[in-house]
Amino acid sequence: MSYRFIPALVAACATAVAGSAVADPAHPFGALSVVSATVRLADVDMHTAKGAKTAALRIKNAASFVCSGGNDIIYQMADDYVPCRQRTIDRALLDLNEPLVSAALGRSIDLAQR
Repeated sequence: MSYRFIPALVAACATAVAGSAVADPAHPFGALSVVSATVRLADVDMHTAKGAKTAALRIKNAASFVCSGGNDIIYQMADDYVPCRQRTIDRALLDLNEPLVSAALGRSIDLAQR
């Protein structure tokens, strides 16, 4: 299973194969930049604590990558980096709908219910 993070104004679309999440990293020069990351979860049992932690780490790393414009340290220092990362993680969790993964990221277990 793959989950794709796409920073643009695109509606999130969850499917059995892939889900989309929207991220909006700021660009210091005002230009639109699009960065995406695919999170592979086919090898993870998200119904166990260990699997949920693994999935959570992959989602967190992908969100960090996307919101930093591809791991650019300058973006990571921007004021909107952390809010972007949090929104991206929240959108991924909504698409994923796995309470243990949400809990592993410190989110409400019913986050996916919203």
